[in-house]
Amino acid sequence: MSPKNPIATKLAKFGLPVLVLAAAIGGGVLLVVTQEEPVREQPRERRVLVETEPVEGGVHQLNVTSAGEVIPARTVQVTPQVAGRVVWVNDKLVPGGVVEQGETLFRIDARDYENAVEERRTELEQARAQLEQERGRVQVAEREWELFKDEVDEGVEDPSLALRKPQLKSARVSVQAAQARLEQAKLALERTEVDAPFDAFVQTESLDLGQTVSTQSQVATLVGTDTFWVRTSVPVDKISYVNIPGVNAQQGSPATVEQDVGGRTIERVGRVAKLQGDLDPQGRMARLIIEVPNPFGLEQPEGSVAGDEVGGDEPDAGQGAQSNRDIPLLLSAFVDVKIAGPTAEDLVEVPRESLHGGNQVYVYADDDTLDIRDVEVAWERTETVLVSEGVAPGERVVTSPIATAVEGMKLRRADERSPDGEEQPAVGGGPSHD
Repeated sequence: MSPKNPIATKLAKFGLPVLVLAAAIGGGVLLVVTQEEPVREQPRERRVLVETEPVEGGVHQLNVTSAGEVIPARTVQVTPQVAGRVVWVNDKLVPGGVVEQGETLFRIDARDYENAVEERRTELEQARAQLEQERGRVQVAEREWELFKDEVDEGVEDPSLALRKPQLKSARVSVQAAQARLEQAKLALERTEVDAPFDAFVQTESLDLGQTVSTQSQVATLVGTDTFWVRTSVPVDKISYVNIPGVNAQQGSPATVEQDVGGRTIERVGRVAKLQGDLDPQGRMARLIIEVPNPFGLEQPEGSVAGDEVGGDEPDAGQGAQSNRDIPLLLSAFVDVKIAGPTAEDLVEVPRESLHGGNQVYVYADDDTLDIRDVEVAWERTETVLVSEGVAPGERVVTSPIATAVEGMKLRRADERSPDGEEQPAVGGGPSHD
């Protein structure tokens, strides 16, 4: 075996790796030189998806809204004016029964009182007979006086006693007294029949046939159905916007009273009747009395439309006269009250959810940016506020929440379509990319 060449061995040991490394470097350089430069995408603009609503201006009615309680305007405790045994009771004299003015509620046994009338009538006839007899005696006395007056002592200046004038006067008084006793007996007889003093419904009743009642017995409680009152409290600074009879106007402001009953709304229209002279001890607010006629809906007021509201709002669909008036306004119920106030011009109505901090509104600017405006709130409603400065009619306000609101931040309306033509869902305060 021949010996190895040392030079060839070294070349094979060190040269081959160098060649492989050089080939790899060359290939890499070639790839870098020949590769096309990639196109860099521009970052998409970051925007916040928001919901907006246009605002409108015009003339608005400044209604005062509050909560109230229905209370009776007229209540009477039915108490007999004469004593006796009850012989007849009206079928309507039960809790919840409705009676008309003059309708008989119950009757008391009248026989004793009929006898008393006859006795008093007899006494009157006797008194009248005695009066006639005394008149005859007076005539006799007058004739005798004419015959014998010259023989009478000249010191007698007043002949009235001789002419029986005191006796005649006493007889006349007796007739008057007998007549008064007869009238009193007749009145007691009439009172054995107890009638309703006004149109009413029976709130409570404790009377049975055959029961003996006295002038101290409270047998029923009647509540007038022609009018109910609603007692409500309003802020003192709102009183100047309300017409109050005897205070600042002859006629009270119209008011709408609404009661929710099982998903249905009972609505009645009334007027402010009076201002109570004290403040609500809890809320320190002024207390008003709203007079509501026809609370039971027994009659449709002439010229009125069921479902009408103060302020001209449209009634709900399907709310007809029957649906609104077949359920009475209930006593002691808590109701919503809306009192019609004056009208104001040049006010812009914005949704309450668009108001931030009590005096700021987020406006969606024409360049799709956020414009934070300071506004002057002139009036607050349940779902909206009326502003006098800061927002112009036709502008759009942001109604959805924004996590971190920054002046000038980019926005996108939820009701606008995305570039691919598909409408994007609204995301409350979440970012989006166009």
